Amino acid sequence: MNQDQFSRTFILGDPNPNYIPPPLSWLDEIYEKVNGNNINNRYDRAVDIIMRNVYDMIANGAFTHLNSIFEIVDVEKLNSTLIVSFLCTTFRHKNNLPARVNFVNKAKVFLKDHKDIKSLFRNID
Repeated sequence: MNQDQFSRTFILGDPNPNYIPPPLSWLDEIYEKVNGNNINNRYDRAVDIIMRNVYDMIANGAFTHLNSIFEIVDVEKLNSTLIVSFLCTTFRHKNNLPARVNFVNKAKVFLKDHKDIKSLFRNID
């Protein structure tokens, strides 16, 4: 795939009929990073995992699968950084992800006491 094809696929999310979505074990890995004892880079690593998997699904046009991620991800097992990561990586494609709206609503309830709640969701919900 050349750069133009990659850019077009990444931006438009053209469906790739040969794409096999990653197993959902990456969600468990994220949850472990949030709850783990190793503080060093655990959130950075979790953000990398989110971005890698979400961008991969977008690049392959797997919006149905990505939408199902928003249906099953447990907001209460995430922190504000990871919630914002999910929302930032999918903002451009939110019209293709109807379950994202429910995720945003659950996240706002979960983070209602966060000191920066208004700024967290500005321009990404």
